[in-house]
Amino acid sequence: MALVEKWVCCMPERIPSDVYELVTMRRDRRGLTMVFEGLRKIITVEFGFLPLSVRSGRFSPPTSGRTEEPAGQERENRLLYQVENSADLRRFQAEAAAAGHKEPLLYLVFLTSNDSIEVIALGMPAVTVRPRQPEAAVQETLSTPLGPVEILADGRPLPYRCTPLPLQSQRFRVDGRWRLDCLLPGTIAPVEVQCRIAVDPAQSVTCGAETGEALDLMSFTWNNNKLSIGTEGDLPGVTCHYEKTGMRLRFLSGPGAVSLYLAWLTMTEPEREEIYPWFAADPSFDETRRRN
Repeated sequence: MALVEKWVCCMPERIPSDVYELVTMRRDRRGLTMVFEGLRKIITVEFGFLPLSVRSGRFSPPTSGRTEEPAGQERENRLLYQVENSADLRRFQAEAAAAGHKEPLLYLVFLTSNDSIEVIALGMPAVTVRPRQPEAAVQETLSTPLGPVEILADGRPLPYRCTPLPLQSQRFRVDGRWRLDCLLPGTIAPVEVQCRIAVDPAQSVTCGAETGEALDLMSFTWNNNKLSIGTEGDLPGVTCHYEKTGMRLRFLSGPGAVSLYLAWLTMTEPEREEIYPWFAADPSFDETRRRN
């Protein structure tokens, strides 16, 4: 007998009823973090481990079978569903069992207004709900002291969302600091993502790689100014190339999303301050990671 999938609404008591959009998605050694934005709330979903599978596409509840909502809560949660009786889930369970893993797996689907994300993981994620930020808190393009930032996917301009980050911590103080988030749903791998700055050719600028542990980073210096671009490094299937105008990342498998960090500073004491943009552009120092 063929399996009949059943979609069951999850966490209606935590996730308010709304229509959500996927704002950012980050996969790294810490796990998977996704941020969804509705009209009134922002939902942060965090898996403290890397799921077995993450796929974006146009998923929808089955025409046969049932989509169950809690009693008296018709469509109370339109974001998160658990899929039962799934052939894909049984396949992953069989593969995990063959590898000696006995933990139960969950097949979760996040439905948004413009996309859907399918996740097969070892358990439910942590969910944080907070009020939506004012529109002024984010912007869609970033200008730097060297010029505007452009992001390309296989040579085609890629929209990005830039969010301001704190300018000062115990380790650094900078004049500008931003996180740039790009979504790449449905990207065919391999794919190259390029982050570049339209540097004025009349400007005397030097640039070079300044990598660190789990960090791909390059910096530009001119006069007493320094600007750094950083992203998560040492990831399997990802290579980074440094160019005169920025960095190029090549992904052997579709990344789904990319986050880049930019920071800059006009230095008054270069010997002491030249490390500041380097720290500020390191993703591991993103203080908003657990809140945005």
